[in-house]
Parts: sequence; C-alpha cells; structure tokens
Amino acid sequence: MEKIAVLASVIILLQLILSLYQVRYYNRFIKKLTKKYEGSHGYRLRTEVAKKYYSSVVIVVVLDEQHRIVECFSYSGLTIFSKFKIYDKYVGEKIDNHLLNIIKGEKPGLKSTAFETLICKEMETVTR
Repeated sequence: MEKIAVLASVIILLQLILSLYQVRYYNRFIKKLTKKYEGSHGYRLRTEVAKKYYSSVVIVVVLDEQHRIVECFSYSGLTIFSKFKIYDKYVGEKIDNHLLNIIKGEKPGLKSTAFETLICKEMETVTR
C-alpha cells in the first residue's frame, strides 16, 4: 500500500511539473508574438481554447484594423512535446459572417470549434 501512495505522489508531482512547463511555453510564445507587434498600431491578439475530454486546441490569431487575420497559430496535443504551429488556412480572411459560414460547413473538430467561438466573440465586440 505504501508503494502505491509513493507512486501516486510521484505521478502527481510529475504532472504538476509538466503542466508548469506547458504554461511557461504558452506565456513565452504569447510574449514573443506581442513583442513582434509592439509599437505597431492597430493589431490585436486573440486566443481561444476548445476542449474535449483529455485533448484541447489553442488558437492564437493576430488581427489588423480591418479585422483580417494577419497571423494564425494552433497548439494541439496531449503531451508537453506539442508546440504552436503556423495555421495559415485563414490568413488574409476577414472576420465576418462569410468566414463563420465557411467554418461551420467544415468537418467538425476542435480547431473549427475554437475558430467558430473566436469569430463569434470578435464579431460581438465589433458590433458593440
């Protein structure tokens, strides 16, 4: 019984350390991206997360003043070895109902769910 308690403690500690590593990686990536646009007028950074059971997807989008996607990245996976990857499928597209309808017509998945949520939130802030 004692060995099980020690093993469980080691697993919990290892999970904590790896979770901290993922948060640190995310923060560094966002900081690097914001520094890239520092001093540039009219750019905004938007992020969205979609989760399902044990997997999740993080979408990071840079928008210009015309609400066009300038840069887009996605992070998905179950391990700490996952990294942000360039996701240029929607680069150059304007955040509007047309793009929302395109995404709704695609194969359902976490990326499309995250994008749909991000677009709805962005359109909500634009209309206010």
